[in-house]
Amino acid sequence: MLRPNKPIDMHKLRLLVRLFFQEISGRQAAHLTGLSRNTVRLYWTRIKELNWPEERWDALSDLELNRLLISTKIGESNDPRYQVLKALLPSIAKELRRPRMTIARQWDQYRKHHPDGFGKTAFTKHVQQFRQRHTGYMVQHYTPGDKLMVDYTGDKLHYLDKETGEYVACEVFVAILPYSQYTYCEAQRNQKQETFIESCENAFHFYQGVPLAVIPDNLKSAVVKTNRYEPKITRPIMLLLNTTVPLFFQRVWRSRETRLLLKVQLSCSIKAFTSM
Repeated sequence: MLRPNKPIDMHKLRLLVRLFFQEISGRQAAHLTGLSRNTVRLYWTRIKELNWPEERWDALSDLELNRLLISTKIGESNDPRYQVLKALLPSIAKELRRPRMTIARQWDQYRKHHPDGFGKTAFTKHVQQFRQRHTGYMVQHYTPGDKLMVDYTGDKLHYLDKETGEYVACEVFVAILPYSQYTYCEAQRNQKQETFIESCENAFHFYQGVPLAVIPDNLKSAVVKTNRYEPKITRPIMLLLNTTVPLFFQRVWRSRETRLLLKVQLSCSIKAFTSM
């Protein structure tokens, strides 16, 4: 039995609309659709709120019906708090793309300007639903040992020099096998070419093997000129290509154009968080 707040199949949704206009009881509708009476009551309440004729409901596409009865919950359209938050959701989603920005911080700012607004739980739910509806995803299928994704953490980490007592900034190199999410990371003094190549070689030794392709982000230490199809690679990297990896830097991806490097970026975030 489905919960009242869980979306149902589209064919059952259309059946509920037809049964509503046939004026049968909620008990009978629940028996015919296999849903609970609470679920039937939930969607019928939304249909009553809109007060549309049956012909208008029949003319709706599946996408339009989904937006009316599933994406928008009962009572949201009449709740002034939701109307205020709805106008803020695009800017909130944009702010959440910034490094170290969280929903909790956005909620704090929201409550400062709207003290009578939603609580933290409801605010988080609406933000997550908005991001899910406006974010595209592509399923990636990986082969074991086929690719190695590499990147550096966005923020530098620090270690304590015992001799001087100073905190020294360092770069953190991260490599991950996307099939198993087996991760390797190490701290380095900089992101220069020789350091980057050294980190790649250390990763090969750690994994005890060489992948068919190494896929980085647009690193300055490896890419002279970015290009969607044929990026210009630095000479030291080309030499490494000829001696180790058959398809080194098969293609340089832009993180804004694909979610392929998400696993590496997420791993970078984890490493930065655990070091704080």
